[in-house]
Amino acid sequence: MIEDRQKTVMTFTGRLIAQGSQEVAKLKAKDSTERWAYYVVRLKPGRETAFHRAVDGVGMIDLCTYGEVLASTYLDDTGEIPAEFIASTKAWFGIELTPLNSFGGRR
Repeated sequence: MIEDRQKTVMTFTGRLIAQGSQEVAKLKAKDSTERWAYYVVRLKPGRETAFHRAVDGVGMIDLCTYGEVLASTYLDDTGEIPAEFIASTKAWFGIELTPLNSFGGRR
């Protein structure tokens, strides 16, 4: 199923992101069940600073307050972003994701 989607043209949202007209945040965080997940969030204009402050804080935040969650996945057993998620995020939105362990991402 993912292979079929990778053959499609980049989404409208992806084109906006590629043009630089949309700010996108990529983050690793625990979800409400305390499980590690990776999120790609398109931030609402004017909410970028508030988002970065909230993420630097302690406690839970509602990502939808700051934008739209474009994609999310649970990390695999090694604490890494699944390869198919990396490929589909690039195909759909043109967003390059670097495997977490390749740049010393925290667990």
